[in-house]
Amino acid sequence: MRGHRIIFMVISFVIFFSATPSFSSDACSDIDLPAISRIVNGDQINPFFKQLFSSETSIVSKKPIKDLGMCEVILKMQQVGQYVSCYTGSGYVLLGRVFKDGQSLSDITISELKKAVFASVKPKLDDLAAFTYTPKGKSVGTIYMITDPLCPYCHKAEAGIMNLASEFNVKLKVLLYGVNGVNGDKRAVQAVCNGLILEDYIKGDWKKKNIDEAQCEKGKLLIEKTQAVVSQLGLGGVPTFYLDNGTSVTGANIPALKEILTKLQTSKQ
Repeated sequence: MRGHRIIFMVISFVIFFSATPSFSSDACSDIDLPAISRIVNGDQINPFFKQLFSSETSIVSKKPIKDLGMCEVILKMQQVGQYVSCYTGSGYVLLGRVFKDGQSLSDITISELKKAVFASVKPKLDDLAAFTYTPKGKSVGTIYMITDPLCPYCHKAEAGIMNLASEFNVKLKVLLYGVNGVNGDKRAVQAVCNGLILEDYIKGDWKKKNIDEAQCEKGKLLIEKTQAVVSQLGLGGVPTFYLDNGTSVTGANIPALKEILTKLQTSKQ
């Protein structure tokens, strides 16, 4: 993926065996976070897994996978908003993805969860856009672009995003979401306080100015609210694009975004 990663995780298929395995015909009947934690958290456990199965994590989805006799469990790490899939059964926990017919069942479940969260916060996103671009004519939808002023991949995607919006006649709403620490947040605030239009933001000359030059309360409040709302989406990195139906593209993958818009446009004809 081409983009700025918020958190980098590579989870292999790792099995942790318990001393007293058990199995129920309903693979999800007795599954909760403490039960999973008891299986996983041994003396030699990796620190990441300790964080994963801590009180800061919650189960957001459980469903039995009958073909495997296992329960698919989707965890959400609240502090970073990341989703992680795991599979349980017979006293073990397996972390990773399950594939069938060339598709990741895990990713399908997580995608549906993200769409539901997006639908719940979408009205707030409309109000938090730092920049809005409306092409000529009647707009037939909206692209929400979540970007960081200091992210080079974001800047690469920004270069062509207005043309894409014009080509498909969709409104573009840009939300500033810093993932580069204090400086990223300050640049985001500065962009708001400078009263830029989207073209000037993308051009980037404003970044040559002192980062502390424009740090107004209006900008700080907008970025703080944006951080609080966007963090609920469980982004894998920036830039991330969302369409009205909750479909998302992560990374500076404009061709993938164009492909999705083409399919949506064709389906409406």
